[in-house]
Amino acid sequence: MKKRYFILYSFVLVLLLFVLGSCSKLETDNSLVDTNIKEEHQMESSTSANKDRSPTSNNDSDNLDNHSNSNSTSASNLNESTAENTKIESNEDSQESIKEESESITKNFDLESYLNTNYLIDGTHYKIKSWGEVEGTNRIDYRVDIVPDTKEFSAEITKIFKSGEPYGDKRTETMMNIARNILTDLPEINNKVHIDSVNWVSYDGEFEVMLIQDYEQSTISE
Repeated sequence: MKKRYFILYSFVLVLLLFVLGSCSKLETDNSLVDTNIKEEHQMESSTSANKDRSPTSNNDSDNLDNHSNSNSTSASNLNESTAENTKIESNEDSQESIKEESESITKNFDLESYLNTNYLIDGTHYKIKSWGEVEGTNRIDYRVDIVPDTKEFSAEITKIFKSGEPYGDKRTETMMNIARNILTDLPEINNKVHIDSVNWVSYDGEFEVMLIQDYEQSTISE
């Protein structure tokens, strides 16, 4: 009877040890599984974080580049705009300056001095006479006289004109050409001027020849 209980106790003990050992192994395996799962989870988390971080970093870099490019473009556009505005202002100032200079020349224009300075003929000088404003325009009508400086020169030139051959002498030919230039040039130089005629007048005023006349007022364009 005692032997039977002993065998029963032994069997129960072996079974208990077997159960305990199985539980211990199961716990160990579960622990290893948990550890592996945890490590895998950490690796996945790390990888995911790196992936998330990398695009963000690239985006940040792109944003910085775009911002830099945007600033550069803005600065370039600003410089171009400033240069264009400066150019426009410069052109406007230049045009305004030309206009003011032209108005000043027109207002203070001295026709007689201008002719004596720019249309020189040896042995002569110019005198002018105004006929008043040309009807329907804002131009003043002028008669221009070429007058000799001396009696001797007056006698020589008058003799040539009386002969009826003004192009037969270099001096009178020059006068004819300059008279034509005066008639056509002056209305272009000053829009307040119209030259009615250019004349040769002797020293004593007793003899005169009309060298050219704009009787049709063809030099007035307005």
